[in-house]
Amino acid sequence: MFCQQSCPYLRSLRTSKDTAHYNPNSSPGVDAFRSTDTFCSLPPNEVVQDVVGAYFHWCHNQPYSYFHEETFRQKLARGVLPRCLVFAVLASGARYSKHEHFGKSNHEATKSYAREAWMIVLTNHMPSDNPPELFVAQTLNILAIIDFTG
Repeated sequence: MFCQQSCPYLRSLRTSKDTAHYNPNSSPGVDAFRSTDTFCSLPPNEVVQDVVGAYFHWCHNQPYSYFHEETFRQKLARGVLPRCLVFAVLASGARYSKHEHFGKSNHEATKSYAREAWMIVLTNHMPSDNPPELFVAQTLNILAIIDFTG
């Protein structure tokens, strides 16, 4: 069973067709944190904001520039970013975050968030007959960099 299926918080994300979006106004239930994988669900919005800040400080433009920061943050706040992309950005930025949410588990968080992003892409976007969308390419490129730099 995929972690995304076992985490109530991920099931609470808004969905549109086959693409779920990050919803900053969702609040995880207590059960969301009972999974065996601590980082299988999206962290609280405060942590997401911290990790996105770390991503734009340490990862963006090194070597690729995928987003306009202000637009990305606005879309994140409105809950219209695809969750595979949010997980990929979290995976990339988590290794640099100093937020207490991670303790000394930044590497574990990076691996877990990357695994979630991969699973979402593989289950929701790769078997599709529809042409790939830009956010899928962005997600896969970010994940490839994470895998390469491991």
